[in-house]
Amino acid sequence: MLLVGIGFLPPIPMLGASGAILGLLAACAILFPQFVVIFFIFPVPIRLAVIILTIAYFFFVVTGSSNAGGHACHLAGMAAGAAYVLSGSWRNKVKTKIQSGQWEKKIAEQQNLQIELDRILDKVHSSGIHSLTSHEKKMLKKATQAEQMRNRF
Repeated sequence: MLLVGIGFLPPIPMLGASGAILGLLAACAILFPQFVVIFFIFPVPIRLAVIILTIAYFFFVVTGSSNAGGHACHLAGMAAGAAYVLSGSWRNKVKTKIQSGQWEKKIAEQQNLQIELDRILDKVHSSGIHSLTSHEKKMLKKATQAEQMRNRF
């Protein structure tokens, strides 16, 4: 779309999955550089195949071949596959931060619940179970059920 937007390519409909397949090829070249693929009839290291294809597609796009839009999609797919693999550590860091934040929130909720339950149990000890409000009774019942579920497993 960028190349169409700047007027480098004509706005024609495109169809196919070859960009996605080449994205997988680029990702595999980064993740598994020892792989060998059959390039036409020759076995070549996967990285060399990706380099050859990148140069060829770039040449076809720049020279304005009859399928320049398709070749641009191939390049974009390869770039997307490579970007996805190379951003893996960054994505894992973000995911870990999100999960740790959720974990900390859950721990804080558990601590607050425990403090409230301790207060309710102290009230039962000092004043009897009949002194509890309906909300306190529901909370105590819910905590009892949760503890029973934890002890089952």
